[in-house]
Amino acid sequence: KDESIDVSNTAQLADFVHGIDEDLNITEEMLGLRGMKDTTTGEDIFQELK
Repeated sequence: KDESIDVSNTAQLADFVHGIDEDLNITEEMLGLRGMKDTTTGEDIFQELK
């Protein structure tokens, strides 16, 4: 489990997108950072991202 907690003890969910172009160059971009309240189960993350 990889979880980041901020100073207010709130879990942070980092959103990334990964891609590969025709020359097989790999790219990664951060889309955003969201604070997760309460729990961070798979269901919680799914509900946050949908």
